[in-house]
Amino acid sequence: MEWKTGIINRIHRRNDAVICTVLHTCHTSQERYRGDRNKGYGKRGISVIAYPALLIALIPVILAGCASSSTHHPSVSTSTPISSKNIIPGARCWPYCPVHSNSMLFGITPGSFSMGHYMGVPPGPAVSPDLSTDRIIQLKGNHPFFVHLYVSWQDGITPSLISSINTYRKEGLYINLALRYGPPAETGNAAAYASWVRQAVLSLPQVTVFQITNEADVGSSVDSDGYWPGAKHALVAGMEAAAGVKRPDQLIGFNWTHNIAAGANRSFFADLKTIGGKTFIHDVNFVGADLYPGTYYPIPQLHTPIREAMGSLLSSLRNVYMPAGGFNRSVPIFIQEAGWPSIDPTLTTDPTALSVRNKIEILLANAQYPRTVTAQASVLKSMLGSLRGYGVRLFQWFDLTDATGGIGDGWGILYSNYKPKPAYFVLKAAVDNGATSK
Repeated sequence: MEWKTGIINRIHRRNDAVICTVLHTCHTSQERYRGDRNKGYGKRGISVIAYPALLIALIPVILAGCASSSTHHPSVSTSTPISSKNIIPGARCWPYCPVHSNSMLFGITPGSFSMGHYMGVPPGPAVSPDLSTDRIIQLKGNHPFFVHLYVSWQDGITPSLISSINTYRKEGLYINLALRYGPPAETGNAAAYASWVRQAVLSLPQVTVFQITNEADVGSSVDSDGYWPGAKHALVAGMEAAAGVKRPDQLIGFNWTHNIAAGANRSFFADLKTIGGKTFIHDVNFVGADLYPGTYYPIPQLHTPIREAMGSLLSSLRNVYMPAGGFNRSVPIFIQEAGWPSIDPTLTTDPTALSVRNKIEILLANAQYPRTVTAQASVLKSMLGSLRGYGVRLFQWFDLTDATGGIGDGWGILYSNYKPKPAYFVLKAAVDNGATSK
């Protein structure tokens, strides 16, 4: 959440498919665009001089495609088309499936967290990094699975990060890496951030998904990039830099989290469109969402079921905020983070920790869902059941294990000793089914 460390429109895609079939030259519009932009000129497409008869013959088909697309997709998007078979082998159409498809992949943040982080009580050390990796492998089974990692511009791409990425990849796990703007190495310098993003993408071909910035729309914590000046401009600049160098089997996008300020969510997307224009829209392969209904922001009514609250957030994102940014329904949504902690009532007797936990219990109070491990599992199941129909293609839980500190807020699907909580079995069943719960 706030603390952490495309597809051109259907008209173009359809016409590309027709041209590919006839000419047997299936370079995507993205590949043509990338190569031309790097050389300093615009889109070329098919040579009019070389294929006049072909283009004349295709005019009725192209016009029919345009008419059909304008009827069903009135919003304009110039996002990038990528061949799904190049992303995750064997994962069917992922991530560019029809919006009502049930195709879904899953992932997790491999750490532990406590809200005591903000109140002077550290979460405590992990029990064992090796156990963490083992549990993720068990959760993965024989299915594609993502590990969600974070790195800040200030810290840079370290040997330790590269080692972790390589370890996960050797185990068949896919990497979803957030390239955080903050803490910035140079505050407000979007061009310098973009240069770092470019080098990061070039140096990490083993990463499948790059999230450019982290929560650039909110600024209530230093762990959200919106806290730092120039975050939106950095997001747009970083996206274009990544798009210019990424591989065809890599995806780039950005994330958003719900802002309770009136009008702020739609304005964030509209601002990105204004700053970046068509080039930015073209570059985005996915829009990410960090969703914590009933935790970091209240659900509309205290007794509203989590499933309905989650669905409301996704509906607003898909039908209001994304169109304001120029993204139509073909652009997939990745839930980069979703979380809901249980609270262990017996973990600590330390007076300071107890005081902090009491504050957290008040913050997280919800009359419908007591903060038990059973309720956490029920909430996760409800979240998974809310995803159908919005074009959500990735669901990542925050996070893997409960913290070992004394507060007792357990965000993980494993206890701090790495034994499974009830929520583990809910997520494991979803991974094994390869789709959202029904």
